[in-house]
Amino acid sequence: MKLQSALAAVVRVGDGRGFVIGERDRYIVTAAHCLPALPPAASIAYSADRTYSGLLAPLGERPAIWSECIFVDPIADIAVLGPVDRQELYDQAAAYNDLADATTPLRMGEPSGDRTGYALSLGNEWFPVNVRMHAPGPLWLLDAAQPIEGGMLGSPIVAEDGSAVGVIVCSGGGQEVAHHEGVLCPTLAHHLPGWLLRDLVA
Repeated sequence: MKLQSALAAVVRVGDGRGFVIGERDRYIVTAAHCLPALPPAASIAYSADRTYSGLLAPLGERPAIWSECIFVDPIADIAVLGPVDRQELYDQAAAYNDLADATTPLRMGEPSGDRTGYALSLGNEWFPVNVRMHAPGPLWLLDAAQPIEGGMLGSPIVAEDGSAVGVIVCSGGGQEVAHHEGVLCPTLAHHLPGWLLRDLVA
């Protein structure tokens, strides 16, 4: 039941996926490789420089909803998306909010040691995978019951209690590669920005 609820948080991001977190303000966590291009590395960049048109959609639908990238770590391969500028793009911001509000946000968990986790297949079925902490924070996914494929990029790694502990990423620059083990993935508790972690913990 908890895994079925977790599925309700997953959305489409480009050719991959993402998942909604946060109660008051809802954000979408995804793999950085799901973005069409990385935003400019400049704090003075305009909001438009970080805005992507036609990036989001419910699972199984064609991406049509706009979003703004508000955090990205290209080394860990993780990104956080939010609504676009409401003043400049009111309709697009409303569409983002409608998408996010229609989901059940995942709460964040923190893995410790070896444990069983779950990944979401391309057919939207959860399958077990061994989740192992790898200092100083990434997760090793081992002994996956099904291949971890490129189209799964951005999916949550979910613990048995239904919380999200990490993000599925694949090697090969986002190409359609498949692995049963040895996939190193970012951990939410270690790779999300501090301002968002404080909000999630609060």
